[in-house]
Amino acid sequence: MNVNAKQDAILGRELTFYENKCSIELGTLYLEANVAWRPEDRTLQVNLLHLLSRGEDWRSALGRFAPDVVALSALTYYAPELAFVAGWVKAELGSVVIVGGPHATAIGRGVLDDGNIDYALVGEGEAGFGDLLDLVRGGGTRRADVGGLVYREPDGTVRANPRGVVPDLDALATPTLAHLDPDPFAGYTSLLNLKVRYMPIVTTRGCPYQCVYCHDIMGKSVRYRSAAAVVAEVDYWHEAAGVDTFLVYDDIFNIHRGRVREIFAEFARRPGLRFAFPNGLRADLLSEDIVDLLLDGGTFYAMVAVESGDQRVQQVIKKRLNLDRTRRMIEYMGNAGVILGSFNIFGFPSETEADIERTIEFNASTTGLSKANFFVLSPHEGTEVWDMALGQGYEPPRGGAGQGYFSAPESSPTAEVSWDRLEELRREAYSRFYLTPARVRKVLTDTARNMTPQEKHTFHSVDYSFVLRQFLDVDSLDALPGGETTDLLHDLLPAGVLSGY
Repeated sequence: MNVNAKQDAILGRELTFYENKCSIELGTLYLEANVAWRPEDRTLQVNLLHLLSRGEDWRSALGRFAPDVVALSALTYYAPELAFVAGWVKAELGSVVIVGGPHATAIGRGVLDDGNIDYALVGEGEAGFGDLLDLVRGGGTRRADVGGLVYREPDGTVRANPRGVVPDLDALATPTLAHLDPDPFAGYTSLLNLKVRYMPIVTTRGCPYQCVYCHDIMGKSVRYRSAAAVVAEVDYWHEAAGVDTFLVYDDIFNIHRGRVREIFAEFARRPGLRFAFPNGLRADLLSEDIVDLLLDGGTFYAMVAVESGDQRVQQVIKKRLNLDRTRRMIEYMGNAGVILGSFNIFGFPSETEADIERTIEFNASTTGLSKANFFVLSPHEGTEVWDMALGQGYEPPRGGAGQGYFSAPESSPTAEVSWDRLEELRREAYSRFYLTPARVRKVLTDTARNMTPQEKHTFHSVDYSFVLRQFLDVDSLDALPGGETTDLLHDLLPAGVLSGY
């Protein structure tokens, strides 16, 4: 069960738009596909619960199924909800509770500080999940032999096995329609906030870069699925389910240029396919010919992770992006027909206000970007930036979890800029980026080229309404001063969108 809703959802209260999103959880689908695929597990009954997508109460569903084992996955953002669900399961059902996914992998042994959690599985779950289930049902597997297992000894000592890694990605079974039954695709919203018939895919695992703020869930070496396997998976979903929109969830899809060419040369021969890269492409590894091929193969949307527009900060955070090449590729790709957005972070340790100003200007001065996200750094335990921020006087949120993406952590992770000032700079960034006639015209042009009318309506509503209300305190377009930008926003946003958002 993927715990991907804040506690309002878990407790049955009304949700905001972003909290009510339920995207197809690919990691959990891979677990189910690969446990069911093991010949020795013929007696195992797996029930993957997509409860938010069905609008179903999770307590009723779990009670009806009465599972021996409940496996939970969550981001650190949802750690409080994870604890809530684990406590309910243990108290009401007495099931064995297993926790995996990003949060468990990040904090390792710390997961078992919660007495309601029996086991954690860190790293790639397929490497150890089947063995762990065999252990739980008394099949002879020893705890020490389960890759990535975190467990308690009888005396309470917590031990952690080396994390599990899948060396050959082509050896994994991939999800099929059977894993989305009984109501395939119903109720799901993509990471683009579009309710379209889509499928996420992953073609690589791991990333060789050492960015101090990033996770290490899949390791620091890249493993590749073969081009043939990737194309075959896309063909399967297109032919079996009529899916034509695919979201590539790789951390760094374009690290191997030859492989990108091989895959997208095939997609270019299949008219009608659409591809998006919501997790981001590394911009300074792009080239004009690669961008052209991505477009020929159906790419309509991509994000690039800029993070900082200052070259010194790029060195501090160990991303080491070539900003000149990044700008060149943003302008080329964004003006070639792709809806292009950027990720940016304020508040890196040692970052000054002048450094942040360079990030704002880097984004605001581009002509290639249709959107930009500006976050305040939320250091997470298990990352290098966590230790760096603590050294700058950062105070983690009480409980150490539940940190959000669109809210600041209320304690500045850099000694150079206060938390209040970081929030002011973020508001300024959104205003300078979004509220210009040129930007609104670009969004209108790019979405008209790449999206259906319904997709455009949703994309415009979510992106601009969220920015206007969340960061600029604008509840109605009538509250904006008159002028060309406001006139264009009326073309972009249907009447009533802000009040109904």
